[in-house]
Amino acid sequence: MVAKGTQDRRSSSSTKAAATPTTTKRTRISSASHDKKKVAKPIGICGFCLGDNEKNANGVPEKMINCAECGNSGHPSCLQYSEKLVKTIRTIHWQCIDCKRCIECNKSDDSLLFCDFCDAGVHPKCCNPPLNSIPKGDFACNVCRDEILLSPNKNLSSSSSSSTRSRRSINLNGEDPPATLSQSVTELDDGIANFFIPNKQNL
Repeated sequence: MVAKGTQDRRSSSSTKAAATPTTTKRTRISSASHDKKKVAKPIGICGFCLGDNEKNANGVPEKMINCAECGNSGHPSCLQYSEKLVKTIRTIHWQCIDCKRCIECNKSDDSLLFCDFCDAGVHPKCCNPPLNSIPKGDFACNVCRDEILLSPNKNLSSSSSSSTRSRRSINLNGEDPPATLSQSVTELDDGIANFFIPNKQNL
């Protein structure tokens, strides 16, 4: 999860906020990256290595992912995307880094964070609750977070293969891992209890 024009997928402003579970299922606005609609014709050449589906940067065949908005293409290995993330991307209306817009407000700028589970962009202020700083660890957009929290079988581990994926630094779609729930609820409860319960030594 990184801001456009930086080497990191995180917002240019530093902020911390804990994600809180919600029970309501959120839906994305019509231009969101998860929506399926008219898809641009793929360019067919990787914007990073200039290879195609028959030859990636390592000289081996690799099917590229394509931006649904402009047709820009890239090998998952060039984008440093994990197989799990690519599998999700192939099922959605994926946007490259140049076309990516916030899934909540439909606006694009350099402060977008990127979901490690679906690669959707979201502004820190559009998160629920809004973020005041860049989260550490994996980041999940509001929709993926709700799906993860509601599904006991889903794993919270990152879908990205690298924590150094970049947002705007590469002309196509390089994106970094966002952050979300990295501690168990029990650890958080213990931390809160220790904060509010007075220490016996101080009594």
